[in-house]
Amino acid sequence: MFTAFCIAFTLLVASAVEPDSCPSKAAPVSKKGIIDISVGLSSVTVSMDSETGLGEFRYLMNAIDDGDSFNGSGLRDLSAHAGTHVDSPGHFINEAYHAKKGVHQLDLDILNGPAVVIEVPDNTNITAEALERLAIPPGTVRVLFKTLNTKKRLMTQTKFEPSYTAVTKDGAEWIVAHPSIRLIGIDYLSVAHYADLIGPHMVLLLDEIIPLEGLVLEGVEPGLYTLHCLPLKLVDSDGAPTRCILEQ
Repeated sequence: MFTAFCIAFTLLVASAVEPDSCPSKAAPVSKKGIIDISVGLSSVTVSMDSETGLGEFRYLMNAIDDGDSFNGSGLRDLSAHAGTHVDSPGHFINEAYHAKKGVHQLDLDILNGPAVVIEVPDNTNITAEALERLAIPPGTVRVLFKTLNTKKRLMTQTKFEPSYTAVTKDGAEWIVAHPSIRLIGIDYLSVAHYADLIGPHMVLLLDEIIPLEGLVLEGVEPGLYTLHCLPLKLVDSDGAPTRCILEQ
């Protein structure tokens, strides 16, 4: 059954998946077929441009050890773009930020629904040429890119790695030219490659395509899933951490 699914999906996306792309290591799956693809937030979780991770951001506002009747944690100095997160248009478009086009206005119908996990060949960014070869099925709304970042386990390492795989500006333009696509996910902290963080973001956000960043796709097979993504409802914010799961 599992082998048949891998073969069927390979035929569906043509050259998108290598013949041996069904890895032997499976992602942890709950009894109900739920795969958690979000990273845990801790002081050592990888953070953009940091060698030491997020640092300490959680503290006890109330502590039983200090005589309080309960323990109550608070958060400080935690980026809205920490760990697995979404961007809103205001992240790179100042007019959108001042127009209060924040995370709380992102379309939940786009954040939740059928999604395709596509494996990107090693040693290539997600360019227009690469996207043509991936043969994303027509009508796809949500695409999650599984790249060399996953093989390198970059989301599990504390030190930031600037040579990560991501979308180039011409790749973003290709995505916009395929209007069914409304959400793209990536297995590192930015959908845009490090050499040009602004260009791809601007292209995508101007078209109100939702970037979903910081996914943990280790062991997730290429194929069709149902994505459930519910970002924190931070009013007017340019981004928000989110818990994301795939349902088989």
